[in-house]
Amino acid sequence: MSKTVLVVEDDENIANVVCKYLAHELFHYKVAATGPDALALFENSRPDLVILDMMLPKMDGATVCEKIRALSDVPIIMLTALAEDTHRLEGFAKGADDYICKPFNPRELMARVKAVLRRSNTSQQRCITHGNIVMNLDERSVKIDDELIVLTQTEFGLLEMFLNNPSRAFSREELLEGSHMEYSESCLRSIDFHIKNLRRKINVDDDSKYIKAVYGFGYKFA
Repeated sequence: MSKTVLVVEDDENIANVVCKYLAHELFHYKVAATGPDALALFENSRPDLVILDMMLPKMDGATVCEKIRALSDVPIIMLTALAEDTHRLEGFAKGADDYICKPFNPRELMARVKAVLRRSNTSQQRCITHGNIVMNLDERSVKIDDELIVLTQTEFGLLEMFLNNPSRAFSREELLEGSHMEYSESCLRSIDFHIKNLRRKINVDDDSKYIKAVYGFGYKFA
């Protein structure tokens, strides 16, 4: 069954190019040009992935991302002319799974779309438990003390690595590769923000309770 992608882009020419390539790859698509329209369309269509511009009329992309993330763990790819590291990291902090700068290669965008969807569709029909954490790989869900925790696909992938390898120290490069993110210096630096968000979600009382920093190397699950 074809996946549906929500394209949130106020530049009609760019939106048309993205939709053309999505159609060529046999994806269904929906298009919104403003933040409020994007949220309404998301609620109605429940897409499998969102391609989201950062600079939008009426509501910026970072706010849209945050609001979508509060509702769902659907994969989100930021597509924006804001190329500074601070903007990239803001996108990741809001819950984006990937980030592509304009001008962009549409073929690269399609490759990123497929990669993110592969991560979100990985299912081994089993559960991993650690203390009060229960990860259901079939449902792609995480519960802590029976309370559902909403994670992004990248956060889910990182937590799966940690739970499968308790006490093992991972370098940032290993975490990047294991979570199936495309390698780049900015993505490597973004690992720290993904870990920060993951810590906040799974550690209610103490941000360092489960995931410990390994000085000069990376992280491990305590």
